[in-house]
Amino acid sequence: MKFIREVKEIINSGDPTPYATFMKRNRSGSYWGCFTKKGGWFERCESDKWEIFADTTPSYAKNTKELPNWARVLRGVEAKKGRNDNAKVVPPVVSNAIEMLIMHALSDGQEVTSAAVTTSLKRGA
Repeated sequence: MKFIREVKEIINSGDPTPYATFMKRNRSGSYWGCFTKKGGWFERCESDKWEIFADTTPSYAKNTKELPNWARVLRGVEAKKGRNDNAKVVPPVVSNAIEMLIMHALSDGQEVTSAAVTTSLKRGA
């Protein structure tokens, strides 16, 4: 957010080459591609509502480079961090099997942890 605000200040100052001026300041972690119109920092700032997050939680925002998923949910941001394709979607058959396994273990009075479920699935129980 600091870099975005700095570039906005340079643009507002009337500098004819704001991005070149910014890049001359040797800002580590930034490069020309950060300012592309499609998918660049300005577009992400708008879509992810970074500025609101940085203004409302400044101490937390200093330690993050991207809007965390919990803040995305609270702010109503659709896209989540990380992969958003179907690679993480559990097929319904597997989901139902896991649910049945957990319910069976609970009815038997067993302790249900993610490690126990993982072990059971690997065993094929």
